[in-house]
Amino acid sequence: MPYSFFFSYARIDRDPYLKKFFDQLAENVRMQVGGPLEEVGFFDTDTIQLGQEWPGRLAEALRTVRVFVPIFTPSYFSSEFCGKEWTVFEERRKVLSSGSVPVILPVLWVPENKLPATLPQAVANLQYKHEDFGELYAQEGLWQLMRISKHRNRRLEIIDRLAERIIEGGKKPPPTMPGLPPPQEVQSAFHVRPGVPEAAAPAASNVGPRYVQFIFVAGKRDEFELQNLRQRLECYGTEGGLDWQPYLPEQKEEIAIVAQGVAASEKLRYQEVPLDSDLIAHLEKALKDNKIVAIIVDTWTLRLEQYHELMRVYDQRSFANSVVIIPWNLNDEETKQTEATLRRAIEGTFQNRCLSKDPHSFFDAVQSPEDLRTSLSKALNTARTRIFSLAEVKKRLVTENVIARTFLQN
Repeated sequence: MPYSFFFSYARIDRDPYLKKFFDQLAENVRMQVGGPLEEVGFFDTDTIQLGQEWPGRLAEALRTVRVFVPIFTPSYFSSEFCGKEWTVFEERRKVLSSGSVPVILPVLWVPENKLPATLPQAVANLQYKHEDFGELYAQEGLWQLMRISKHRNRRLEIIDRLAERIIEGGKKPPPTMPGLPPPQEVQSAFHVRPGVPEAAAPAASNVGPRYVQFIFVAGKRDEFELQNLRQRLECYGTEGGLDWQPYLPEQKEEIAIVAQGVAASEKLRYQEVPLDSDLIAHLEKALKDNKIVAIIVDTWTLRLEQYHELMRVYDQRSFANSVVIIPWNLNDEETKQTEATLRRAIEGTFQNRCLSKDPHSFFDAVQSPEDLRTSLSKALNTARTRIFSLAEVKKRLVTENVIARTFLQN
């Protein structure tokens, strides 16, 4: 079973009061959820040196733990490994919807005025004062309340409330991460490299659901001219899908720029994949690498045979990591007049997806620039969640297979 909470703290801050707080918190949670005490909270005692791998228990806890409890002190924000722990858990947490119960529950261990004047961007908007813990908590910090006996009742009330929030957050935890990249490949959320925007800080390795590969299915202007398929060609360019402007003239942004913006807003790393005869091989590798794939399709382009065939072959396969987005520009009179024909082109190309009509991964009626961004954001989060879920299923199957073979050998 995953731990209920991960106790993230700077090793230099470890003292008897910190351990006492952890023990009381873990016992409080255990009394309400049951199970062995050692499986409730994770408290790591190892000191990791730069260049070392994640210790096994710590790696497993970070991958699977339900709630993250960081201990805010000046040393915490100067610790690179605390920042890496935050990055890993944040990669899991951001899959959850914004309305979810908090699963990062900071503890103010020192007085608020002892923290860095400017907190890292990764934590700046996080609630850490817990107004219902009382003014004394923010003024003194929990360390003082643990040390001074007259504050016993106050600190026990705080521990009770924190335990309740851990239990509540654990009811809908973030999905399990398939695997952890080596620590040296994880960017600390508190130590942004020079020249790298803070929003891009949670970097890890070149595989995993932090990456999204975009495939743009839009013809070139000369391809349409050759086929004489439509009159208005100014929305197409010479680079294929990259310079396609799906909502011209209302919006002049090229599709690749729109996609990059949405990926950045979801803290995903943007990649482009060419649309060619190796499409299925690209998709199989992306699935193996646990990367998200977003295919954005122009309705008119599906009437060009080579593109229709590539998408038809794609439609014969099921890729849990992929999503399809089809923008419609009904402000374009030519598109509006040809809507029925274009709809048949979609149905003839994506027969299986039109039949299954998965509202989370097949968006075939995206009718405005705002709708495009919203639909793409939802689709990327759906694909990311499915990757996590698929990895967990694979892990269980492997584990069950190993247990079965061990039993047979005995």
